[in-house]
Amino acid sequence: MGNYPAVCMNPFCRTENDWDEELCSECGESLTHHGEQDRYRAFGYIGVGRFGVAYVGMQFSQGEDVDPMEDGNLVVIKSVIPDAVCLAELEAQALYELSPSSWFPRFIDAFAYGNRPYIAQEWIDGRPLSRLLEKSGSLSEKKTVKILTGVFTAVRELHSRGILHRDIQPANIMLRKVDDGVIDPVIIDFGLAYFRHEVHTEHSPVLGCKLYTPIEQYRDEPNCRSDIFAIGITGAELLGADPELLALREGPFPPFRRQLEKKGVSQPLISFLERCTMIDHADRLPNCDAALAILKKIARGVGRKNWRKLSKAARHERLASMKSLSMS
Repeated sequence: MGNYPAVCMNPFCRTENDWDEELCSECGESLTHHGEQDRYRAFGYIGVGRFGVAYVGMQFSQGEDVDPMEDGNLVVIKSVIPDAVCLAELEAQALYELSPSSWFPRFIDAFAYGNRPYIAQEWIDGRPLSRLLEKSGSLSEKKTVKILTGVFTAVRELHSRGILHRDIQPANIMLRKVDDGVIDPVIIDFGLAYFRHEVHTEHSPVLGCKLYTPIEQYRDEPNCRSDIFAIGITGAELLGADPELLALREGPFPPFRRQLEKKGVSQPLISFLERCTMIDHADRLPNCDAALAILKKIARGVGRKNWRKLSKAARHERLASMKSLSMS
């Protein structure tokens, strides 16, 4: 295993050990946990999440030689704290119902070590949208439209299964590179998932990050347009809108128009984001299909705007290359 450590999956320990060790040198727990069919061992610490500690590790069968460089065996392992078992069950249920899908992590296993529950799910080879935003400050209109199109496509599938996410934000959108170099968004963190087909006898508001949470969610009345609101706020943030403006809920929608206009964002895209983020959910776009239809038109406009920015020589070069491709 080279220089890879075996990280203790006791959330109160997390000590790094030599890979060949069987027990943690600090707390004495086994470094290998057993699921329904496979075994799991962590070699990296990701961080503390909503309902526990997340690790990157390996899924392997009895007697199998474990190699962390084999991506097919990479998994995320989440240890669940006692106060968050219900949230972990929501995530496991949502991922189980959605698997397999390229838009969401694949559910792999749920198991326990002693009385401590764990969830294993697909490792997404990519980075959170929030990290890209921190690095860039803001994204181009073209890139924002592409990301929003992918997110709305993913959430459309989510809603078609009767599931609301209720916590869409840049930190919960992973950007995964696929074979042709295209970046696909993957929606993660289903700890606040809401299943519309189930009878809910206990009611209490479940809130994600305040910036992306619409007012009906505070009233425990989530609906499909609640996720649309969160995606709209995310889109405005990607284009450089000030989070302090996005957090305002006093007008018909957060007052980000003037700021985005100063940044040169097109009127159709600003108007689209306003329709997504109307404070009254009845005034928002009705569903993801409606949003995708508008984004398709906006994408054509962005393409025309980018074409107009090219010099005459660059246009001729682009046309010549397209002609040669069509003749080959």
